[in-house]
Amino acid sequence: MKLSNRWQDPDSWNFHIEDKNILRRVIDGAPLDIIEGLILKREWMSCDGETIPPNCDFFIAMHDAYDAQVESGNIVVPEIEAKIDTKVWNFAITLYKQDNAYTERLGGLITAIILSKSGWVDKSEQERIVFLEGLRKWFKTHDKRKRTINWIMWIFDYFIRKYKSDDYYRTTITFLMDYIIAHESDWQIVDGFSPKNWYPASRGRINDMVHAGMG
Repeated sequence: MKLSNRWQDPDSWNFHIEDKNILRRVIDGAPLDIIEGLILKREWMSCDGETIPPNCDFFIAMHDAYDAQVESGNIVVPEIEAKIDTKVWNFAITLYKQDNAYTERLGGLITAIILSKSGWVDKSEQERIVFLEGLRKWFKTHDKRKRTINWIMWIFDYFIRKYKSDDYYRTTITFLMDYIIAHESDWQIVDGFSPKNWYPASRGRINDMVHAGMG
């Protein structure tokens, strides 16, 4: 099921406006548990024959692998995160599938991790912090969409801070990075993942200018 990006129906409105607003409230300081209120539907993630971005199956497989780690006890999820982690995963997968601007950005981030993996593999915890901070710097340098960049930087800062201080987040981030690198042969790199092709660097310039850089 492909959602309209013009919010012309209840499903499109619920995802692009209501669900994203919940995440924005968290960024503004609301407690994490409000993420339980996401309206996500499974059909928003599934393919009913329509064209979908490459690598959707990669994210789904990574989610399945994470769940297996949780079930085996290798990742111990705190009470609050346990209530929302499935919704966070489903939101990320839906965002990748349904929102072209985030297809490009998430795809570009995964590609950057793979291409710069030598900064992560067999490195110390401090070296890995430097690597994560480097990813943040890379993203901020290349993302020209003013409306969303501060939200994305908040997410980088949150997870880097948690990596430094919290066992669950450190274990989870380590798992995700290791999974991406171990399964790099399953990841398809496409031109749209290059930052030079991200919205609004290569498309949507008029819309972005009409909205004074906030498109």
